[in-house]
Amino acid sequence: MSAAVRFRPVTPADHPVLAEFLVGEDWPFHHHRRLSAATVADWLAGGAYALPQALAFCIEHDGRLLGLIHLDEIEDIDDGEPLLNIRLTAAARGQGVGRAAVRWICEHAFGRWPRLQRIAAETRADNLAMRRVLRACGFAKEAHHRQAWTSADGTRHDCIGYALLRADWERGVVTPVPWDDAP
Repeated sequence: MSAAVRFRPVTPADHPVLAEFLVGEDWPFHHHRRLSAATVADWLAGGAYALPQALAFCIEHDGRLLGLIHLDEIEDIDDGEPLLNIRLTAAARGQGVGRAAVRWICEHAFGRWPRLQRIAAETRADNLAMRRVLRACGFAKEAHHRQAWTSADGTRHDCIGYALLRADWERGVVTPVPWDDAP
């Protein structure tokens, strides 16, 4: 399926469809497993998927919305690092869509911002599918934060931090992190 996937910038006209998508799906590895219509309405009204705070794209296949991919924290792109976020419908998961979307947005971001040096991503330690996608797309594990991710029900999970460096992306390599550097 990933070969025919296309990416289109989110516009205000997409808000009703995005609201239905976000409220209608189950998000097992996000803070809220189920989103309320009020929460999503607040996000959309507050510009959660719009410039200047985010660069967001609808992920589509045959005219159907499969997901949403966006880079957050882009207000000061030259000094910071955008944070990658992706949500896919349950039906699109495990079909190669996530991998295609992550590769596409990294290429788009590095092409759009020549001074961008890295893209970050975080996921729960138990989100093995996302961790595999990030590694397959050249992201290196940079952090393991113990009990740093709290679910809405209060359950605490370990959080894994990844990043893709421009230099690694350009060369098609993953520079290892020096884990044994204790003084």
